[in-house]
Formats: sequence, C-alpha cells, structure tokens
Amino acid sequence: MAEEENLSLAEIIDIKEVIPSVLNNQVSISNMAARAAQGFGLREKRLVMIGVSKINSKKPLSSFNTVQSRTVRVTAQEYAEVGNVSIDCSYGELKDACENLFNRYLRYKVTTPRGIKERKLRWIEDQTYHHGLGYVEFTFAQTVMPHLADLFKLFTKYKLSQVEGLRNLFTWRLLELLTSMTNDEYVEEKIDIPLDTLRYELEIPDSYKYANIRERVLEPAINELIKKDGWEISWTPKKKGRAVASIHFTYRKTAQSDLFRD
Repeated sequence: MAEEENLSLAEIIDIKEVIPSVLNNQVSISNMAARAAQGFGLREKRLVMIGVSKINSKKPLSSFNTVQSRTVRVTAQEYAEVGNVSIDCSYGELKDACENLFNRYLRYKVTTPRGIKERKLRWIEDQTYHHGLGYVEFTFAQTVMPHLADLFKLFTKYKLSQVEGLRNLFTWRLLELLTSMTNDEYVEEKIDIPLDTLRYELEIPDSYKYANIRERVLEPAINELIKKDGWEISWTPKKKGRAVASIHFTYRKTAQSDLFRD
C-alpha cells in the first residue's frame, strides 16, 4: 500500500512538472494599445493581460470572427501566480476584478486634419464568473482585436513573469510604455516624453502636480522595475521656463535578468 501511495505521489509530481506555468505566457499588444489609456485597476489589469496572453497574436484577424474564438478562461490559480498571492486570496481578487470589467475601455488619441479625436473601445463584450469553480470566462470585443491579433510589426511583447507580483499599476504601464519604444531590448535607449503625454499614457490623475508625479509615480515605478525586472533606468526632468515639460529617460533591459528568470 505504501509503495502504491508513493507511486501515486511521484506520478502527481511528474504531472505538475510538465504543466506549463502561466508566467511563461507572452503578452502581445499593439504599440498603440501599450501607449493608450487602458482604464484598469491593478487587479483588472492582471486578469485581462492573463487573458491577452492566451490569444495567438500571430493569427489573422479573420480567425477571431466568432465569440468562441475570442473567449478565454482565467483561473484563480493563474491569477495567484501572476499576482504572487495565495490561492485563497486570488478567489476574492478575481471576483473583484470582474465587477467593473465590462465598463473598461481602451482610449487613444488620433491626430487628423480637423484636429485630435479620441476613440474608445470596450475591452470585453461579455463575462461569466463561475462561483465555486475558481475561474472566469470573458470574450474580447471584436473592435479591440486589431490590437491583440495579426501582430507582425509595431507591437509590444513581454512575459507575464516580468510583471509577477507587481504592486504598482504605474510600474506595469511604464514597462509597456518603455518596451513599446524599444528597438532592441538589450541596447540603451534615450527618449524624451512630454509630461502631458506621460500623464495620458500612464493615466496619472489630473490633480497630480510634478512633485506628486515624481514621488507617487516615477520613483516607485522605476524602483520596482529595476528591482523586479532587471531594468537599468535613469531619468531627468527637463524644464521649459520654470515648469517641467518633459522627462528624459535613458534605459535598457539587461539580458542577465532574463537568464536568472528562465
């Protein structure tokens, strides 16, 4: 009996070892979506990006014409892995993330000959939370699919392992923003981002003055990226007159951090 029990345990261990972690999944979104206002809280961001990681970004848009093809399932276990929270905690957070997901929009601005226009796209068109079963299913809206599929150029990609356990939504958004502007992730990049652009793309509250942005957004987000995802980042405010007009970033992703993660 003991040998049979040990054998069963060994078989279970073997099974667990071949089950891939959701942290290995890659998130791929258009550069426009990476730089757009996304409307999420941190829990909603985790949930939706786990879902995005289950979309095959190389498939043509015509592959996603049906509701079934755009529907994904996210489990409490997967949420717990990405959030680095206990499985018990993940049930509550997963349910909480579902509450307002239907009313979250992707917003971006487009310059036209007649001025700037802002477009809003609903992220999902329906959702089902399965009480007692520990998972949620939701369907991406067809209008948002051009930002998630048929991506061969001008897109941003990263692994869910890079955002594992992040506690600051601004960190996640800054990772997407800088990655979307990177030509080679291991080569040093230098960019200037106007402060107004940074406000819009990171969804910084209008009430924040520059001192608030420095203390509540940039410093904690950059420190978390350096600590948790191996970035090298330096930044300098650039003034126009007396006011800060833009932020100059010098940054690169280190290859060594990816070696340790893998």
